[in-house]
Amino acid sequence: MKVVTLLNTLDIVFIVASIILVLAVFGFILSKFAFRGTKNKKALKSLSIKYSYVRSLLLGENIQYIKRIEAISDINLLMRPAYEEFFTRFEQLRNVDDRKASRSIQILNEALAAGNKEFKKAFNEHRPIILDYERKVTALSKDLTNMIKPESEIREESVYDKEKLRIIKNIYRDHKDELEICVPSFEKIFTQIELLFKEYDNALNGAYYDEARSYLEKIRTFNDQLERILQILPLLVVKATVLIPEKIATLKKSYEEATAYNVPLHHLRVSAEIESFNEQLEVIKEQLIRFDTRNVEQTLNQIADTIDELINSFNVEIEKQREFTAEYDKTYLHVNELEQRYIRLVNRMPQVKEYYLINPEYEKKLEVANTNVNTMMMVKRSLDAFLHSATKQPYSLLVEKVQQLQAESMKVEVLVREFQTYIESLRVIVEDGFAICKLLFIRFKELEVTLRKLNVPAYIQNFEQDFDSGYAMISDISTIIRERPIDVSQVEVLTNELRALATRLEDVITTDVKYAHSAEEVIVSLNAFRPQFSELHSKLRDEEQRFFNGLFKHTYENSIEQLKKYQNRKQ
Repeated sequence: MKVVTLLNTLDIVFIVASIILVLAVFGFILSKFAFRGTKNKKALKSLSIKYSYVRSLLLGENIQYIKRIEAISDINLLMRPAYEEFFTRFEQLRNVDDRKASRSIQILNEALAAGNKEFKKAFNEHRPIILDYERKVTALSKDLTNMIKPESEIREESVYDKEKLRIIKNIYRDHKDELEICVPSFEKIFTQIELLFKEYDNALNGAYYDEARSYLEKIRTFNDQLERILQILPLLVVKATVLIPEKIATLKKSYEEATAYNVPLHHLRVSAEIESFNEQLEVIKEQLIRFDTRNVEQTLNQIADTIDELINSFNVEIEKQREFTAEYDKTYLHVNELEQRYIRLVNRMPQVKEYYLINPEYEKKLEVANTNVNTMMMVKRSLDAFLHSATKQPYSLLVEKVQQLQAESMKVEVLVREFQTYIESLRVIVEDGFAICKLLFIRFKELEVTLRKLNVPAYIQNFEQDFDSGYAMISDISTIIRERPIDVSQVEVLTNELRALATRLEDVITTDVKYAHSAEEVIVSLNAFRPQFSELHSKLRDEEQRFFNGLFKHTYENSIEQLKKYQNRKQ
């Protein structure tokens, strides 16, 4: 029984091991075949996708390019051979290569279902067919693209130019009212640009790429010119058609207002200037219509500046009219009065020269005055000629003449007044000298009497020479005054010296006499102390000696000091 049981156990183990081995082998075989199937499917799928893409490229983009080349060849016969070549290649690919590639995909699908061995054989046989098909279609596509590429690039370039033209037209429409005189010119050039775009499209459609580029260059030139001109043209047109005409109208109005005040303005040639302005504006308008802006702004600014200057000149002339009215009469009267004064002075001069000796310097000034008077009268005659001329002269010129007349009259006024003052000074100096001689002669006599009353010979002797000098100067002055013509300068010198001498004598003698009288009074007071103070005798003798030596101030100061001293001792 035990042996049977053991055998049964071994059988069971063997059976289980066998089953496991069988299952392992089966799993290995199954996994191998399953993996190969997945790999084959992926390879087939990749070829199928490649085929589908290439076929779509052939029947989509490539056929469109071929149709485009066909259309171009209908216009440009030079493109016909290229079209025929591309079409032949396309037909070959579509009718032969595409069918072969399609059949290869079908065979590969059938082989995949048949098994790995069959698929591997079919894959190695038909994969090159599909890849060759891909290569040929790709080559055709590349050649077609290279043929069409210049057209595409040029078309892309024109997009920017069309957009720029659109922007330019928008700017033009925004300023159309301001550009009224230039509207026909803009419309004409816009039409010309549109025609260029049509010519450009026709050239592009015919594959005349160089010609298309030349049209595009012309379009760009027009666009650039329009872009630049639209930056400056609106303002220039407004200036030429609105602003400057308004300034001309203002000029006319100001001119009429000024002439209403009877202000002569003919010298400004206003009518001729206005006519010139209008002629220049017409020329400028013609320029702007042609988009020619050369020197336009400078000319317009020059016209505006000239108008401003003319209007300012009107205002100046009106103001000069007021100034002339205010200054002319009084200036004219003053000149006439000054002329008469000068004539009287000249007529008086012989008598003056007979009576007085004239300083040569003033003789020259009188000659200068004569020259200035002649100049003044010449300016006056010139002013009279302007005032009485057949054509009224501008007030600015008249005022200028009045101011010139005022300046010349001022020169004459200064010299005439100076000469009149000089002549008057001659009379005053002579009369003053005569009066001084008379007055000081008496005063000298009075001073001599004062000195004699003082009775101090030593003191009187100090002034003998001064009095002799004073009497001599009085005599000299009197002698000069009696002579003709009188040397006034010498009279003035001697009179000043005499006056200085008299002043000095008056001051010194008057002061000394006061001290002398004061000293006498003090000495008299001191004599009252002689009986009491014996030493006073000698002191008084000393003071008396000083007094008679003419030292009055010293005597007074010493005596008053002694008086105070003895008065204190007595107390």
